[in-house]
Amino acid sequence: MKTLDHMDKFLKIQYSIVMTIGQVLENSNIGHLESMVMLSRILKQDKSYLSAHAEQELTPDQLNKWHEMRVQAHAGIPMAYIINEKEFYGLTFFVDQRVLIPRPETETIVDQALAYCDKRNGRSLKILELGCGSGAVIVSLAHTLQTPPHTTDGISLVATDISKGALEIARKNAETFGVNNLIEFKQGDMFEPVFGVKFDLILANLPYLPTEEALLNRHEPHTALVGGFEGDEMNNQLLNSYKDYLTQEGLVIYEGYNGAVTSCNYNGESVTAS
Repeated sequence: MKTLDHMDKFLKIQYSIVMTIGQVLENSNIGHLESMVMLSRILKQDKSYLSAHAEQELTPDQLNKWHEMRVQAHAGIPMAYIINEKEFYGLTFFVDQRVLIPRPETETIVDQALAYCDKRNGRSLKILELGCGSGAVIVSLAHTLQTPPHTTDGISLVATDISKGALEIARKNAETFGVNNLIEFKQGDMFEPVFGVKFDLILANLPYLPTEEALLNRHEPHTALVGGFEGDEMNNQLLNSYKDYLTQEGLVIYEGYNGAVTSCNYNGESVTAS
């Protein structure tokens, strides 16, 4: 903590003077790519702009923001939290430390859900996502479905999460991408908010890390990481109860350890979503 405080004081002195884009990047003492990402965010410009305008001076407010971000980066805070955004399925989602940072492997859930919806084009479908977090999966699916040749006709989407903060972020992202009118968000644990309702498609990226491994992650919310002592508690709960909420022709698509995505039918048999 003393080291971070010392760094904080040093940086405040350093950035009390005028600095150009080039000088900031040259003296950042963190990874060049990280520096470019943070500075691009501050200036609201792409990385090519930074190279082309290396002599541009930063305003005091911009330097102060740079100082704050740099201190966070030195403390090991993930870049997605520092700049409050993470790309997923071609969309840039807002994230902060109330939600898990979306992973690329989770995009497979969207791919398989989309294939399932397309195959049943013209039929009404009810879709549920458990533990939606930032909304990356359900929002990406809704956003893609409303883009031709796909369709949202006859499709209803519900997303649940136990965290009020996560739902606030999910709603924010749904509004950003114009699908807030397509998704109903509900707070509660697992199936509690949709008791007695049947769905054609259930999606889930539930916590699946063993407790000991999850505790190594100092920055993401442990409630979104810890899947019990061995890591399989939440997914086992899903597999033991989904039949009460799935139609007989329905499908469950869920993510497990190491990002492995599994699709299974009502009888628990592994199948392809298409």
